[in-house]
Formats: sequence, C-alpha cells, structure tokens
Amino acid sequence: PDRRSRILAWILSASQAGGPPTAEPLRMMLRHAKIPYEDEIIGGASFVAAKDVGDVPYDKLPVLVLADGTRIPQTAAIARYIANIAGMVPDDPVLQAKGDAFFEAAQELLMANPLVNVFRGDMWAQQKASFFKALPRQLDNIARALGDGPFVTGSQPCAGDFNMFHYLDNIQLLEPASLKGHPT
Repeated sequence: PDRRSRILAWILSASQAGGPPTAEPLRMMLRHAKIPYEDEIIGGASFVAAKDVGDVPYDKLPVLVLADGTRIPQTAAIARYIANIAGMVPDDPVLQAKGDAFFEAAQELLMANPLVNVFRGDMWAQQKASFFKALPRQLDNIARALGDGPFVTGSQPCAGDFNMFHYLDNIQLLEPASLKGHPT
C-alpha cells in the first residue's frame, strides 16, 4: 500500500509568543509531499492543560498526532517519520546518515528562532551578536556539506534540507546580507 495514504490529523506546535516555532520545517515537508494535515497552535493555559492530561509527550512541542491518535513527539523524530512516509529517505545508508547529519547541523542554528520570535531589547542584541560571530564558520561547513547539491543528499530534498532552509531563512530575515558569498 502507498504509505502516503496515512492521514495525519494535526501538528500541535507552540504559539509564537510561547516559544520558538520548531514545527515550521515539518509543515514545509508535509506541504512538499502533498500530505494533508491540520495545524493546531497552542500556548499558555492550553499548553499547560495538554501537558496535564498527557497529550504532550516529554512536555514539549511539536507533537504529530496521527489519525489513530498515535502521538509522535520531538522535531527530529517527526521529521524522520514524515520523510519515511513521503519517500524522502535515500536508499543508501551513507546518504541517510549525511541527511541526518545535515538535520543536526541545522539544529545548531536553533538560536535563530528565538532571535526572530522571542528575544527583545538587550537580551536580543547580546544573543544576536554572539550568534552572528559564530555564523561564518557554520555557513562554510554547510556549504561544504551541500557540495554541488541542490540538496545535501542529491537531487531530492531530505528532512535535513527542510530543517536547514528554515534556519537559514530566519538568519536571512535577521541579517539579509549574512548569506552572501555562500550558495543558496
């Protein structure tokens, strides 16, 4: 049977005010694969209530809720699940590992999310300066990993590509010229 036929019920994700939006790469993956989903953004009292009744494994968002009620927590686990059902996982185990490494390298850029969505004032300025000081080396590493790409594992995107795009997009939002000199 076509594994894409599974119906994904919804993604529970943090509200913009309640935390960084780590579900965005998951949404991009679902849209790219043309997998229908509903998006439920929760925060504040709704988040506390969801934790209290056990709807949020590990007390963190995002959570992917399947049609049968199965809950898959944690961004990387959800991304791997979507990649599997959408056929975004290379057959070659070495390419799979390369895609997973790229996903994890993107996670090292996580600070871009709260810089865009959470921090303000002096905290924002301090965190931004620290983040952008380390960024050139990280961008060089990303460029080496991509090689002649268009994607890290070849001609088709994997979960790592979607995750990396999300963070690079936020970085470009913070500093439009920050990616100049690197492949896009």
